[in-house]
Amino acid sequence: MTSYYENLPLYIVINGKVVVTHAGIKDEFLYRTDKQVRSFVLYGEATGRYTEKGFPERVDWTKSRKVRKNHMKIVYGHVVYDEVYINNGCYGIDTGAVLGNKLTAYNPEIEEFIQVKSKKAYYIFE
Repeated sequence: MTSYYENLPLYIVINGKVVVTHAGIKDEFLYRTDKQVRSFVLYGEATGRYTEKGFPERVDWTKSRKVRKNHMKIVYGHVVYDEVYINNGCYGIDTGAVLGNKLTAYNPEIEEFIQVKSKKAYYIFE
């Protein structure tokens, strides 16, 4: 089972317009798969501190993104937001389904977010 996950792509580019990845990706990392890219895509960048909800505090890499004409949208998770986080053509869609909030998906064909409320919290921080 582990080899299955290890052989999955680090990110997916859809129609040259949308990049889908776990924790995000910087533009300079696109079309690379080296160790630095792998680490960022899987884990993001942390400050070493924790949020009030108990999550590792993440660096908001979307703030420094320079949006250019015809840029690709980046859809990512890993960082939990109460609502979809949109910044500089990046969409943070982890809205805490496992914590009892909602599951969010993005349909790039019609540029729409789809959300379903969780039936319960499946994980609670202690």
